[in-house]
Amino acid sequence: MRKDKKFDKRLSLYSDYIVTGLNLNGFINGLKSRGVTLYEVKKISDKKIKVTVNYADNEKFFAISQELCYNIKKVGEKGKLKFGLFLVKNLGILIGAIIFWAIAAFSGDFVFSIEYEGSGKVFYRVADEYFKENGVSVGVRFSSLDLNSLSDGLTAYTDKFSFAECVKYGNRLKVQLVKAKEKEEYLNSAAENLVSDVNGIITSLSVYRGTAIKSVGDRVNIGDIIVDGFAVVRDKTVKVGVIAVATVDAEFIYEYFSQNEGEEEIASILAENSVGDGEVTGTSVSVDTNGEGFLYSVKVTIRRVLYSG
Repeated sequence: MRKDKKFDKRLSLYSDYIVTGLNLNGFINGLKSRGVTLYEVKKISDKKIKVTVNYADNEKFFAISQELCYNIKKVGEKGKLKFGLFLVKNLGILIGAIIFWAIAAFSGDFVFSIEYEGSGKVFYRVADEYFKENGVSVGVRFSSLDLNSLSDGLTAYTDKFSFAECVKYGNRLKVQLVKAKEKEEYLNSAAENLVSDVNGIITSLSVYRGTAIKSVGDRVNIGDIIVDGFAVVRDKTVKVGVIAVATVDAEFIYEYFSQNEGEEEIASILAENSVGDGEVTGTSVSVDTNGEGFLYSVKVTIRRVLYSG
């Protein structure tokens, strides 16, 4: 396997892709085993990453992705040679495109800006990501867009918005966003207890019914009872259903072996994907080598919210 070269977008030409699918660890290892170097890896969600490969590896990247049944979408190129590539691909139509742009601009068919309005404007970055994935950006033609479908797709894309409407206003694409109400959590009042499903430290604890066995600051292990289903009433112990919420800060250790140096970011992404539910609050990576490769040990800290029932 070839050794990873230092990523320097000023000196060459690279392609960016969005990769969607399960077992992204297997996908990354499959590329590495066939000599395709990933120069940058960025986590988007549990089933989606953004990767950067050498432009010369595009054909091999496509073939491997198809063979492994992953969905990929090219989102652009970068590097010193990007402009030269653009000229090579488009020189024959460049003059015509400039003329067409001028005509279309005067006719109002080109998007000059995307503007967000409404209470959901605070989540404009989510809308930006949706538009990028669907090829909507400054410079596209309104005549190529289905504004009704874009509106419906935006509300289906995320639970941040309860309503979205895309409207053409001159050369501007105006997007009206209404922020969705936060979902209410319902606790099971018949729960026998509140049990920890991780190893960690309790950072908050609210007991509405039942008796706390543990306190804030206590360390708990998987299976430990935090709140039990009893209460003392007039010196008599009675059984009750537990209603309680606890927050636990837990740590996980994930190990990733590679023959390549400098893959701390890849190791961190794979580690975060492996921990399950919970908000990732921190990662740290240590690297050991024995001459045969590099062992990346990633410590991931997550904040896990536990509900009774």
